[in-house]
Amino acid sequence: MIIDGFIYHGTIFHARNINLLEKLHIRNILNVCNVRLSRKIVDKYHVFWINLQDDFDVDIRVHFDQTNEFLQACRNKNEKVLIHCRAGVSRSSSIVLAYLLRYYHDILYNAYHYLIERRSIAMSKDGFFLQIILYEKDLHVNRTATDMEQSSSESINTDMAPSTVD
Repeated sequence: MIIDGFIYHGTIFHARNINLLEKLHIRNILNVCNVRLSRKIVDKYHVFWINLQDDFDVDIRVHFDQTNEFLQACRNKNEKVLIHCRAGVSRSSSIVLAYLLRYYHDILYNAYHYLIERRSIAMSKDGFFLQIILYEKDLHVNRTATDMEQSSSESINTDMAPSTVD
């Protein structure tokens, strides 16, 4: 388990184990490997499949917004989700890190330590980890821009407030 009884992080074998999925009350599966799940699983669970190879040059970053939205929707519905790749080490860990960065941690260092405290074998491959670093930078730029806009808006509202004369 990774976050608040909501995200489970595992392997293809966990995703294929209906008894385990039922025991954990999982209703959603985020499959980020190049192996399809059986029709029985797909019919029973809400499966979001991204066909990703575990190769250095795969662009995993283009999927972060989609996977974050899917995970946040599961959270908002109070539904549990299993995130998995084949071994539960690299691709799925990268997706979890992107989610942690977006919603829980401001810096990658903290998100990574949070993840490995809960799943010690989690380790993004170098190519994926570089993309997570770039994603972290994008998030910081967006947060800074949003903070600046809010600050500017508050300043304008304060400047335009009617003055009172005693």
